[in-house]
Amino acid sequence: MKRTVFVMMILLFLSKITGFLRTISIASTFGAGYLSDVYYAAFMIPGLFTSIILSGLNTSLIPVLSSAEKDGNKDRTFNRFLSLGIVVSIAIVLFVIVFAGVILSLTHMGYPAEKQALAAHYTRIMSVVTGMQILTYIFVGYLQQSNRFYIVAAIAIPMNFIIIAATLLGPSDSIKWLVFASVIGYLSQLIWVSYPFLRERYPFRFEINLKDKYLPLFVSMVGPILLTTSVGQLNVVVDQMLASTLPEGQLTILSNASKINTLFQSVLIMSFTTIMFTQQSKLGLKEDKKQLLEITQKNLSMILLLIVPIILGVLFLSQEIFRVVFLRGKYTVADSFIGGNILFYYAFSLFGWSVNDVLGKFFYSTNESKKTVQPSLIIIACNIILNFILVRFMGVYGLALASSVAVFVGMMIFYRKAKVRFDRENVPIFSQSVPKYFMAGGVMYGVLALLRQYTGLGSMSDYPTLFLNMAIGATVYFLVLFALKTEELDLIKEIILRKLRRS
Repeated sequence: MKRTVFVMMILLFLSKITGFLRTISIASTFGAGYLSDVYYAAFMIPGLFTSIILSGLNTSLIPVLSSAEKDGNKDRTFNRFLSLGIVVSIAIVLFVIVFAGVILSLTHMGYPAEKQALAAHYTRIMSVVTGMQILTYIFVGYLQQSNRFYIVAAIAIPMNFIIIAATLLGPSDSIKWLVFASVIGYLSQLIWVSYPFLRERYPFRFEINLKDKYLPLFVSMVGPILLTTSVGQLNVVVDQMLASTLPEGQLTILSNASKINTLFQSVLIMSFTTIMFTQQSKLGLKEDKKQLLEITQKNLSMILLLIVPIILGVLFLSQEIFRVVFLRGKYTVADSFIGGNILFYYAFSLFGWSVNDVLGKFFYSTNESKKTVQPSLIIIACNIILNFILVRFMGVYGLALASSVAVFVGMMIFYRKAKVRFDRENVPIFSQSVPKYFMAGGVMYGVLALLRQYTGLGSMSDYPTLFLNMAIGATVYFLVLFALKTEELDLIKEIILRKLRRS
């Protein structure tokens, strides 16, 4: 598993880096203004449907296929779900085409009529993305359940290169080429994940059976999972809705800061939880409660080992990070300053999302997905209420802070619900190493602050400042953890030494 996680992290890192280059190329070409606002608004509806439906679809399909595999009906069940997915995807595409203008007028109420109309026009073109992604992630669910993670991890790389090429080669006074490139890019994802099925001549047969015995299990899971996994996306919609009432370009800056924040979340958290969920689902079927709890605790601890220094690093270097990533082309210093501050407030949410994602998937694997509904609803409600309050006093920064606070509130509820299950088996949710992570992180932050204050490290240009702080911070953090005799680091050290001895 450790090798799979490492390779997954590498592939996801490449996917996110190329995705980052895609965002940078768009920012450099169009800046933070009218056209970039229109593009992000136009992609919001297909992106919202895609993220909400696909997260729930993928997460629900894995335990269903595991159950069908146990009964020897995996391929037939997959055929039926793929057939149903074709029908649903066509229906949703038609819905987006018909109601694009109405939805845009509600979600981007601060846009003038001309801007809304242009965003609705491009939304209709990109509506096919939603249909393609539904089919893509049905294939993804099958591949992940079959432990074929590498194809899935690299899914975004071809798409990112297509959009980058279109951005660099197309004109900067129109987003038409960018919109069409986005459609072609998402088509490449569908081709990418369907290739193994075509190569192995998978015997697909169109068949819809609403009386399929696995459909009730899927339906019972997908509702709560859709709600839970859509929390982040619904928060983004609320953020965009209020950002559309702020000065032009701030919606784009907010979106860019959110992408930096989710880069860490996707590469680290998804690498562990994607693989872990397949294991959890199979252990849940075997009703091996003790091992399931221990695996959940172990993976949460490994995620937090890496997330804690990243959170502190982003808080310390938010301005430098944003300038290095976006300050080029039409992006201005003023835009970068706003983006760095937004990133600072977003960074706090990383800890909460880590815990929520791990504990949420734990409940899915034990067929207790309904327990994720309450914390998810509270996160949404808390974010909406805080957004309307904080945006009045802090502007766009209040939107980012509201998201972070809401995630922490939801985390506390997730923790309380999971603790009951963990206490029954005498397994703590957080390992004894977690306090050590915060101690080491505190030392790291203090050392970096002193170096910035009393040496020339704070007066350098952004690139050397960023990379030197990263190197020094990581070194201090892991040295302190070694000094504290942290169990997870000792385990990693033992694995490395064992491999060196074999070599």
